[in-house]
Amino acid sequence: MKYILKKEDLIRLQSNRDYQNLKAESYHCDDKDAVSLKSQLYESINHDIYNEIINALCKVSFINKDNSDCKETCDKFYLWIGNILFNELKKDNDFSNIIQILNKLSLKFLETHKCSCNFYNNMNKSDFNKVKNVYDYIVDYSSIDDKLKLSDKLCDKGYKAYLDERANIYEEVYSDCLTSSSHAYCSVALQIIPKFYDKKLTALTCTVDEDLLKLDNSFESQYNMESTEYSESTTSKLKSFGIFISLFFPFLGITFYLLYKFTPFGLWINNRIAKSKLMGPYLKHINAQRSIENSSQEEVVKLENIRFNIPYNPA
Repeated sequence: MKYILKKEDLIRLQSNRDYQNLKAESYHCDDKDAVSLKSQLYESINHDIYNEIINALCKVSFINKDNSDCKETCDKFYLWIGNILFNELKKDNDFSNIIQILNKLSLKFLETHKCSCNFYNNMNKSDFNKVKNVYDYIVDYSSIDDKLKLSDKLCDKGYKAYLDERANIYEEVYSDCLTSSSHAYCSVALQIIPKFYDKKLTALTCTVDEDLLKLDNSFESQYNMESTEYSESTTSKLKSFGIFISLFFPFLGITFYLLYKFTPFGLWINNRIAKSKLMGPYLKHINAQRSIENSSQEEVVKLENIRFNIPYNPA
């Protein structure tokens, strides 16, 4: 069975993992001078993402200023938060206002010789998406190319649509920014992707084989069905065993009680217990006596093994 690239595989691309890593950890920054700015940000964005943004921006401030990770992390943060904001905000100028707040917050979080970000705020949604798509395409290019070779360039419709769209945007931006500097987003693209013009990338593409895809989906459905049946069967067996245990032990306890109370079995148990109590001190005495005897024998053996060195003085 051939390996087929699917739309759900896209979430595991490096660019997506990088964005997820921005919000993977929680950092604490001294924000006593940033209360007003944080309040402005809180009022301007969806409250669900507020803490993620603050934590990510705080995380950046822990990177050394001279470390290459400083600029790279700032760029990733900008593309990550920009994508979220443009999908929620109604006006492009709202984006610019929020970016200005984030720039000021970054400076407030800044410590000596640490990283601060200077985000690009003069961007509309269309231009921003071009820059982000090209950045993601370049970051993921090598990994996708390797996967295409392993899969014989076979994919589903969702994966193909993603590749075709990114390849077309890359071609458009490359052509626009190479022939003209009139596009404002080109300067941003070149700052975020310094090696943009080093080597032009060939378009990545894949083929959708409907028959093979149906067969693959059939195998996957069969596997899921068998997994579900196995899970249900296991659960059913565990439930049956649990019912058996819950009935067996109470029954065993009642049976033992009746035997003890109303049959010679109870008398036999009492006699055994009584004998154990009587024999206990006697057995302890025997064990103590044996211990003393063993100690005495050990002393005798030691004396027999001692060599005496008595000096002889002739008369």
